[in-house]
Amino acid sequence: ARSAFLRVLHKEGAEILFYKNRMLHAKAFVFDDESVVLGSANFDSRSFFYNFEVVSFLYTKRDIKIVVSWIEKLF
Repeated sequence: ARSAFLRVLHKEGAEILFYKNRMLHAKAFVFDDESVVLGSANFDSRSFFYNFEVVSFLYTKRDIKIVVSWIEKLF
């Protein structure tokens, strides 16, 4: 289900990274170093409106730097 959404994002210039070492349930979206969406929810209608999963939105430079550093360490 995610593939169609990811193809659209990639076509528009988004960089998409997949973690292949073992299971990692966390999701992190970094938007131009201006904000981060962080959580365990998949970014689809089912996760948000049926399963009622939640995410956090982060806007401070400090928080964004922490998340970006974490992502860089994973890859």
